[in-house]
Amino acid sequence: MASAKQTVQSNASTNVKTSIFEKISYGMGDVACNVVFALTSGLITYFYTNVMSVSAACAALPARECTCGRAGDLPLYHI
Repeated sequence: MASAKQTVQSNASTNVKTSIFEKISYGMGDVACNVVFALTSGLITYFYTNVMSVSAACAALPARECTCGRAGDLPLYHI
């Protein structure tokens, strides 16, 4: 048990630099995630407003409530 603890501590103290390839890869993954989120949000908005005939204000209400609710309890996770 003591040797495993020493291994974890020694690995945590080393500094590993991220290569430019890894930085670009993470950036491309983030862009892809944002594109999927935007397309999904647009599709849901289109469905609510054009297919279900809900007003745009009512269609935006669930997204607003989720955002405000998450922002309200987010500081609690950092205590």
